[in-house]
Amino acid sequence: MEKETFKKDTVRILTGASLLFTTACGIKGETKSPETNSDSDSEKALTQTYIPEQQVEEEFTAEEIPTCVNFGNYGTYCEEFNNYTGKNEITWHTHSRVEEGSKDLVDLKVEGGVVEFDMPKDGVINSITGDIEITTKDEKDNDVVEKLTNGNPAIDNDENPLIPSGAKVKITYDENNESNGLGIIFEEELTFENLRMDWGEYGISKAVYDENKQAWIVALDEWCLVKRGEKSLEDLKKEGGTFIFEMPFDGFINNSAGEIERDEVKLLLGNPVVDQEGDPLIEAGDSIVITYEAGNDSAGFQLEFPATNLP
Repeated sequence: MEKETFKKDTVRILTGASLLFTTACGIKGETKSPETNSDSDSEKALTQTYIPEQQVEEEFTAEEIPTCVNFGNYGTYCEEFNNYTGKNEITWHTHSRVEEGSKDLVDLKVEGGVVEFDMPKDGVINSITGDIEITTKDEKDNDVVEKLTNGNPAIDNDENPLIPSGAKVKITYDENNESNGLGIIFEEELTFENLRMDWGEYGISKAVYDENKQAWIVALDEWCLVKRGEKSLEDLKKEGGTFIFEMPFDGFINNSAGEIERDEVKLLLGNPVVDQEGDPLIEAGDSIVITYEAGNDSAGFQLEFPATNLP
């Protein structure tokens, strides 16, 4: 995974999971606004409760058949959902392999070799070694070959990691390199189910459905975390800190402590917070900054996305 750098007491948040993409997807349509609290209520600590979710089983469709890639002599591997990132990924783990090849990852590390495949869907490639070439078509259907810079993810000359569906990928690995190998992470439409918020030192939270509120909730609490961080909500209450992120969907923010800004304009604290006109709606793509001083027992916030936002 790509190494993250955080300023002191500041966490820069990227939605969707993952530090690979910065695009936030909004959902249009009517949105129910929760009732705003009185001034006295906004001074109280936010009690972050959770009604256990009940997942609704959906009928199996052909679209749910996993995407697989044949890597030639190295076998065929299929995508799996990564609960940390909310992405579908193909990695060379044995449990992802559906067809063995004449060689495996150990052989690639010792002998080196060439791996070639067609990109089945839009996505990125993690590979910190090897010479990576991708071939795409221009407007006149001519081949365009471009070398990528290694990394997690690998990037082109414009520092763009996204590789389009149908692109031909060729990676040449030298022998005797323990870092040989690759992973493919697919670009997926952002949904409530796969929404992940990376809080840096505070871990990664997923969206959890609350039947009582009929809304999807993202919080720093244990019941939302899919990956614990070096720090916890209790550390935030003691030490303070700053969170910077983009709102992934239209929704609301419950925050009764510290300071909160939307696009550099202060909002009024509350459950939910509101602007100067009393409007609680935060739109997808809005830039949010939440700051807490040390020693604040009310530090902590929730993002709330009503299920009625679904198209």
